[in-house]
Amino acid sequence: MKRLCILVFLAIILVPSREIRINPKIGQNSSFNTVPVAYAENLATGQISGKKQVLSASEVHEYIIKRARKKGVRVALASYIGDKEGQNNPQAIGDADYVCPEPKSPYYGQITPSYGLAQINLCWHPEVSIASATDLAFSVDWMLDQIIAGKQNQWSVIRFCRPWAGDNCP
Repeated sequence: MKRLCILVFLAIILVPSREIRINPKIGQNSSFNTVPVAYAENLATGQISGKKQVLSASEVHEYIIKRARKKGVRVALASYIGDKEGQNNPQAIGDADYVCPEPKSPYYGQITPSYGLAQINLCWHPEVSIASATDLAFSVDWMLDQIIAGKQNQWSVIRFCRPWAGDNCP
């Protein structure tokens, strides 16, 4: 045990650490192309309501299903991502301690949480604002467009689905 403590101590002293910066303005940088915040669609009419709506998790789930059908995306896949990534919560914030490892990202070395229903991470998607990522209509359509483009493996719940969920994968 004493040797382990000494090794850890030496590793802390001798291994150079990378500076981690926290940017409180993530997603507010006007130099990025951001999509305006859309309002939640009315589930009955499919029209933009003009007012923010507070929806239950089951209503969000139904909204994902409705949009997936409209865009021709497999409902099981879309609803699985919404259920597992953002727990059907458009305001979800995850990966609170994720440090951006991508040198080409403007957020390299910074803590970049994942936002919204689709858990959009600004490290990998700096073009998306936090406001857009936490907007139900935007995040669902963005998620569906990513699936249509064949990029569903960006979500760990899909990438690691078989080892985690076995035959319960979409």
